[in-house]
Amino acid sequence: MREDDESTKEGNAVTNVLVRSSRRKLAATVIGVGISLGVASTAFAHSSAATLYDTDGIRRGHGGITASHHYVYACDDSNDDRGVYTLYFADGPRGPNSILNTVTDANGSAPGCTQTYTRLKINKYRVCRKSLPVRAQCTATRTP
Repeated sequence: MREDDESTKEGNAVTNVLVRSSRRKLAATVIGVGISLGVASTAFAHSSAATLYDTDGIRRGHGGITASHHYVYACDDSNDDRGVYTLYFADGPRGPNSILNTVTDANGSAPGCTQTYTRLKINKYRVCRKSLPVRAQCTATRTP
């Protein structure tokens, strides 16, 4: 019986090593997947865009911010001689949302948009178009 006891001990030792190895591989896989998901969700979770329609439902422009919260863009989608711009609020020396600025689609309704970088963190924005006589038409303020 001693031989059987010895072979059982050896079998248990091999099984324990395999189980520990499998647990380590599983833990490494779970950690790797968690890191990948964390990076992906960080990269995509905070980008935001808004589309501006007029009262007739015609698309006039769009704009937004990228995932980094440091790039803002504006796109004019309508050849109506009224520019489209994105008005944005950023953190500044006086606190959150203390900076107000705009980026205007520089080429009008021609293909392409205008994007700009700010070192300040952008917290909210709205897309607007110049309307006559004075008031601008804007989307609701968005917070990504």
